[in-house]
Amino acid sequence: MVVNKKHKKPFLLLELLIAITLFLFCTPLFIKDPLLLLQKEIASLEKMELQRIAENSFAVIKADLYKQEISYHLLCASKKEALFLEKDTPIKIAYSPFLSKSYKEKYKLWTIKEKKEEEAGKILRRIGVEIVFTPIGKGGLKQEQKFLYEVFVLKTKKIEAKHA
Repeated sequence: MVVNKKHKKPFLLLELLIAITLFLFCTPLFIKDPLLLLQKEIASLEKMELQRIAENSFAVIKADLYKQEISYHLLCASKKEALFLEKDTPIKIAYSPFLSKSYKEKYKLWTIKEKKEEEAGKILRRIGVEIVFTPIGKGGLKQEQKFLYEVFVLKTKKIEAKHA
């Protein structure tokens, strides 16, 4: 009994090199786009986190204005002569143990518009608040992030009680 053995063709080195070359040419196409999307997603997350921190800082500034911890007289009439405040400790945004970014936080307060009622002794001011985050070190957003807010502050004369 004679069995016909089919001879398999040997796998050529040239075919293997062509397959590896095609694989290497296609790999960056599949890796590049997801990495770019990941970078954009991290930048978007960073902006949202900075906006959340800015809104919290604005709430603190607004409370300080209402409690008169920030003097009403320090709020100047123009943006050029604005009151500048700065936090001593930088803000650190950490996404993971390996990925964190630091920012310096500054505030600028100025009077946008003022309305006086002499008879009632009231002064109403529209105050502009600009919160600026400046990146420290490498990584993260490259430019400053600015957030603008407005708040109304009313100053009235103190009424002294008369003793009978």
